[in-house]
Amino acid sequence: MTTNGNLLDRAKQVIPLASQTLSKSYVRYPAGMDNFAQYSRGSKLVTVGGKELIDFSAALGSVILGHAEWSIEHSVSRVLMDVGVAHSLPTGHEVLLAEKLVEIIPCAEMVRFLKNGSDATTAALKVARAFTGKSIIYSNGYHGWHDWCVSDDGDKNGGVVSFSPGIKHFKNYDQLENDISYWSPSHVAGVIVDTMHFPIADLRKLRKLCDDSGILLIFDEILTGFRLALGGMQEFIGVVPDLACFGKAMGNGYPISALVGRRDIMKVLEKNTFVSSTFGGDLVGITAAWYTIKQLEKRKTPVSLDNKGRTFKQKANILLKDMHKKYFELTGYNQMLTMNFLNDKPFQAKAKFIKGMYDEGIFTYGNFNLMEAHSEEDMQTTLEALSEVIPKVSYDIKNDNLGDEKLREVR
Repeated sequence: MTTNGNLLDRAKQVIPLASQTLSKSYVRYPAGMDNFAQYSRGSKLVTVGGKELIDFSAALGSVILGHAEWSIEHSVSRVLMDVGVAHSLPTGHEVLLAEKLVEIIPCAEMVRFLKNGSDATTAALKVARAFTGKSIIYSNGYHGWHDWCVSDDGDKNGGVVSFSPGIKHFKNYDQLENDISYWSPSHVAGVIVDTMHFPIADLRKLRKLCDDSGILLIFDEILTGFRLALGGMQEFIGVVPDLACFGKAMGNGYPISALVGRRDIMKVLEKNTFVSSTFGGDLVGITAAWYTIKQLEKRKTPVSLDNKGRTFKQKANILLKDMHKKYFELTGYNQMLTMNFLNDKPFQAKAKFIKGMYDEGIFTYGNFNLMEAHSEEDMQTTLEALSEVIPKVSYDIKNDNLGDEKLREVR
C-alpha cells in the first residue's frame, strides 16, 4: 500500500521538490500533513492517506465550479470521443471560444490561446514591443516563471542573467509615475500589472498615465479573470486595458490560457511576431473552457461567489474582532480571501494556522479561493474550524510559542 511517506521519498528521487509545481510542494506546508492528493471531487480534496478536506486552494485558483464538475467532465469526454484531441488543422471549437471571449471581455477583439499563465504574460510583452517598436516594459507583481518575471527575485532567479533586458520592476504607482516622467516614455512599450494585488484606485490612474504617455496597458488577469466578473477586473471596475492575460478558472482545472486585446495590436501576430504552440488549440482545454464559461454564465457564478464570500468574511471578522484581530486580518476580494498574519513571526504563525486548519478538516494555505461547489455547510464548518484554530494560534503568538518551522513562500 502506498503511504504518504513512501510516495514522498520516491518523488524526491525523481521529481525536483517532489512536485511539478512549487506552490504544491511539500516545502510549502508544515510537517504532519499529507503531501499528495488521492482525488478531488466537488469542494473536497482527499489525500493519499484518505483524509477528506474542504479545499480552499481550489488547485491554486484554477477550479471555480468544483472539482470533477460533472457538466464539464461529461462535455469534454463526449467531444473528445466524437472529435479527438489534436488535429492537423484548426477546428471550429477554437472559433467558438474566441468569439465567446470577445463577447464577454471588454478589451478582447482578437484572441491567442496558450496553455499556462506564464505563456500568456510573456506573449503579451512580445506583442506590446512588436506593436510599439519600443523595448522597455514596466512590471509589477507576479507573472510566472519565465526569466523576465523572476529576474529581480533572489529566491527564484537561478539560471537567469543578472538583469532581464528591457524589464523594469516597480513597487507602486507613484514610483512608476516618477520613473516615466524622469526617463520619458519614448522607449516604454507597456506596463503589466497583476490585477489581483494592484490597488483599484491606482489601476484607474494607470489607465490615464498610459494614455497620456502613449504606453500600452497590460492586465494580468490570470487570478481575477472569471472570478470577480466574467470579464475579469476590467469589467469589475470599468477600466479597459489594451491587452490582457487570462487562465486558471477559465477551464475549471483544465490547462488553457489566453492573450486577448485590441485588434490592431493583436494583428502583429499575423506579421513578424511569432507566438505559436502545437497544443494551443487542442480540444481538451478549448472544450473545457467553452463549457465552463457557459456554466459560469448560467449560474451567475461571480455574483454567487461574491455573496458567499461576503457572508463568510463578515462572520469570520466577528471571530477576529476583540483580542485576535491584532494578530490576524482577513483581506481581499470576496471570491478570493486571504488571511494575513500581523505578528513579528508571520511565517511561523502561518504554519501553525495551516496545520491547525488541516487538523480540523480544512485545506488552505491561508487563502480562501471560493468555488461554486462550496456549500453552506462547508462554509459553516470552516467558520467553526476558525473558531478553534484562531485562539490557539493567538495564544502561541502571545506566548512566543510558535516554534521555528517556516514555509517557503511563493505565489
